[in-house]
Amino acid sequence: MRIKKGIEIVENFPAIFVEPIDTLVIADLHLGFERELAGRGVFFPHFQYQDIKESISSIVNKVSPRQVIINGDLKHKFGERTAQELNEVVDLLGYLTQSTEKVIVIRGNHDNFVRGLFAKYPKSEFVEEAYREGDFTFTHGHEIPPGMDNLQSQVTVIAHEHPAIALRDDVGAKVKLRALLIGTTRSNKDLIVLPAFSPISLGAEVNLITSDEQILSPFLKSHVPLMSMKPYGIDPKSGIFSFPKLRYWKGTEIRKVFDHKSL
Repeated sequence: MRIKKGIEIVENFPAIFVEPIDTLVIADLHLGFERELAGRGVFFPHFQYQDIKESISSIVNKVSPRQVIINGDLKHKFGERTAQELNEVVDLLGYLTQSTEKVIVIRGNHDNFVRGLFAKYPKSEFVEEAYREGDFTFTHGHEIPPGMDNLQSQVTVIAHEHPAIALRDDVGAKVKLRALLIGTTRSNKDLIVLPAFSPISLGAEVNLITSDEQILSPFLKSHVPLMSMKPYGIDPKSGIFSFPKLRYWKGTEIRKVFDHKSL
């Protein structure tokens, strides 16, 4: 689904293809998340990486991007990388550097102790704060890099927030969908917030947020008010759903949302 000229959500995946720079963009993979959950007493089968790699492979085969940008939080653990993270990061970098011309990973707040791995892959690059190309700036979104207010880029793409939307039908059944958000900054530029690519870290239900204290990214506090953003719900089986701007939502009832005149 095209969300803006030159930018589309790729099929039913939480990913965008930026046509002017021939780039696939994903974020918040959180490789190794299962081990972190196990440390909290929550045990998941280790299926996440296989699911992520198969999804990325499907997207790459479909759009044949020149390059891939991972916009932060490639791995999950804040501290030293685990053996699981090491194995999965190395395998993914190996696959992507063989399948595309270049792989760019922008540091997220979880991406500690991974920079050294990139030296083994000449077609990869680890970027500390932001990557800029053409009219586009990519930064993870956990902090605002210096000089962002003076950028000439028309579009900024962030992640970090893990946006999702909650829907409830008339009998009380609840559905949670990953969501991409798009809005306009106070300087009349575009801001896109990517959903998490991780299948087990869907994130915050942005249509239920009631105060700024519940918002993670400073971009959504200072650059674009969250309630002014338009969400696109993404479901791997049902597809992509275009919803009204969040300010128009009265609750989570599916009927009310779909009946709104701005849909």
